Amino acid sequence: MGVKQAGLRHIVKACVFVALLMVVWIIPHPAVPKAVRTIKGITVQNNPETLHVKLSSGTAYRVFQIDRKEVVIALKNVAITGKLLKNLHRKGYIREIRLDTVPNRVMVLTVYTKYHIKAVNSKWSKKNRTLSVRFRFYETSKKGKHIKPAEKALFSDPAGKLPRMGLSHFKNQKLTPADSVDLLVVEMEKDTCITHPEISSAIRRCKSQSWQEAYNISNQYLQSKGDKECLEQVFFLRAYCFYKKMDPSMGDQRLAAKDLFQEVVSFYPKSRYAAYGIAALGKINLQLENYNEAKGYFKYILGNYKDYPAIPDIMIELARVQLAKGKVNLAVATLENLIARYPNNPSVSVAKLELGKALFESNDFEGALKIFVDLMESNPQLVFASSDLLEYMGRCYYQMGENTAARNTLLRAVNYFPDMASNHILLSRIADIYYDQDQQEKAQKFHEYVVKNFRGTDGFIISSVRMASYLKRRAEKENLYRLIISDFPDHPMTQLAYLKLAQLLSKVGEHEKSIETIHSFLAKFPGTLKKEAIVVLKDAYSFYFEKLFKENDTASLLTMFERDRSIINRIRSPQLFLTIGKAYMSEKLYEDAVQLFQQSHRLFGKKRTPAQLLFNLGISLHESGKAHQALKIFDAYTRSFPKHEHRAEVYHRVGRIWMQKKKHKQALETLKVAFKESRQNRQKATILLDLAEAYEKLGDYRSSTRRRIKAIDLMAAVPETPPDLISEAYRDLGESYLRINAYLKAADAFLMAIKFSGKTQPPDLQFLLGEAYERGEKVDEAAEIFKKLVESSDPFWARLAKEKLRGIQIHNQLKSKADNFT
Repeated sequence: MGVKQAGLRHIVKACVFVALLMVVWIIPHPAVPKAVRTIKGITVQNNPETLHVKLSSGTAYRVFQIDRKEVVIALKNVAITGKLLKNLHRKGYIREIRLDTVPNRVMVLTVYTKYHIKAVNSKWSKKNRTLSVRFRFYETSKKGKHIKPAEKALFSDPAGKLPRMGLSHFKNQKLTPADSVDLLVVEMEKDTCITHPEISSAIRRCKSQSWQEAYNISNQYLQSKGDKECLEQVFFLRAYCFYKKMDPSMGDQRLAAKDLFQEVVSFYPKSRYAAYGIAALGKINLQLENYNEAKGYFKYILGNYKDYPAIPDIMIELARVQLAKGKVNLAVATLENLIARYPNNPSVSVAKLELGKALFESNDFEGALKIFVDLMESNPQLVFASSDLLEYMGRCYYQMGENTAARNTLLRAVNYFPDMASNHILLSRIADIYYDQDQQEKAQKFHEYVVKNFRGTDGFIISSVRMASYLKRRAEKENLYRLIISDFPDHPMTQLAYLKLAQLLSKVGEHEKSIETIHSFLAKFPGTLKKEAIVVLKDAYSFYFEKLFKENDTASLLTMFERDRSIINRIRSPQLFLTIGKAYMSEKLYEDAVQLFQQSHRLFGKKRTPAQLLFNLGISLHESGKAHQALKIFDAYTRSFPKHEHRAEVYHRVGRIWMQKKKHKQALETLKVAFKESRQNRQKATILLDLAEAYEKLGDYRSSTRRRIKAIDLMAAVPETPPDLISEAYRDLGESYLRINAYLKAADAFLMAIKFSGKTQPPDLQFLLGEAYERGEKVDEAAEIFKKLVESSDPFWARLAKEKLRGIQIHNQLKSKADNFT
């Protein structure tokens, strides 16, 4: 079974399983003890068509429809004998009743009917201690005719109409990791200071999440006069309470929280609570998008607090930093390491979700999908614990061209998480998929829902434009376009609304109004079009599109193409499709570019296909995540055009694809060819850096170091090279030297990294420089660096430098004594 089918199977399994687990909290029921009840009898009534379940006493229950001929009755703490079911099969409208049990002492009766169910209702009779389930069937179904029941909900669930259930029922099934900083309170409860009145009171409020009150108590105590006890604990507690009460969207509050933790960690660097403060500093810097600082804090915990009780949480945060910096491979490695080291840790589910998202960002959609499917297979309840799981699954399917699976998965996402922030976009995507699958009625239904319920959002505007294609009356279309233009003048889709309106007016013969609309469009978006363009002839389109492309005015080109797509498709010009594809490609709309290039390829034919077309098609496939197809196109390019100008870039991309597939030897050989073919220093430098990474993956650190040196020389020879890229290259070179124990060379590299960083003495690079000097036995130089860090304004690096200085001083004293003794 493929990933797609396996994924759908596990979604269905998860949906039903979780629905049954949650059943006992949904329906109000009498207050009864938790003793096991028994079913005294089950009777089938024909008029009205009702199934009666008599119990020994009241219990929690839930009744819901799973399919057209299937209903589930779930009962809590109930037992039944098989004899009661024996005579109910094929009785009246009942085809079969099955008995199952699920965890948490839930007993399930699955009722299969002979007819299509129109509605099902349930009622508990306290007097008779009977649960009555009333069925209403379609009359046409009773007569043996095929019917298609009307959908009860807008977002029909392809696996069955499962109830919408809130996340509050999944307290033990989360895909959001517990904040490890919260363990500070747990640690503090072990402290003797817990008996202190202020601390005890603040801790109690922390447990009830009354953060403001807890903060006020600790802050007032610190500001009060007189002698104070347990200052260390209260300082940490105050910082923690402020951190928990802050609004993450408020930058000034995050800065204030950062200052409080920096202050207390500097005052009490050896505190048993210091690790929690450092973790908080990493998390706050991540929120502030200070990624290098966040990485420094997280790595410091991983390197210096081996017994920190939530190492997986820190590894997840480090992976998020790596992803934010575009270091997808590093993030993947970090998360895979976490999963391997802590297979039974509660954070593994979060790590797997983040790993899948990282693979998605690297365009490894199949790999990401496998992670998501495995995650749900191991714990089906998690499908309800995070909207990200279903959303990213749906996006994977969509990127892989599996539109039906994408649609069904996204449907579940919006059903189970109706309040998710991206709902309007997902619903618009679902509608577009229906439209592409020639199900225009359903597509229109979804677009109408988005327009009605998500006014002002991106999904609303996209769906509004799409809605016009469903409207038959000219006046309705015109009003819809004018609504978008007047109410959302600055939205990108407004450009399309202008053009659609102009086209509509022109089509009905109102040429003056059409021209006025175009003038308004040009006034609002100057430069979007160079001239009026209602062109129907092949030569005119080809000339104008080529002109716009050469002028880098791809927005105008694509706007006109979208407006006149039907005409251009009828022209069937391979050169025109090539030009349009290049425009999409320049805007990084690679999937659209692939479609245009493939159309051009078919029209040119294999023998006449130009090199530029194969080159652009290969790049667009690669950027769309279709690496396997890209390899085939690149192979055709290199075989057909052995002397074409873009051969170096093609081999470079092929090498990167092999790196992505972890075939490092193949990558190495291909990158060598790319370097040989390259004629540009900047390109050569980039290839060398990838070669260095390939050698490093193969364990050849000296060869890696040599390539980095050569790459830096080439980068320096190109005046346009950004200094920050050179700085990063020198930093990587320094770390390569450290791996081969060339400490003084590493120090030289770090010095150059500092020089090109554009910052005034960046503390992380300064610290690396000091360590390189120290390990290279340049103790005086190392001491000088660490002294400067101690005097800096950064308390974190100052504290680390102070510890380093202390070690150097001890080393010097021991050396002096040894010299005197000699």
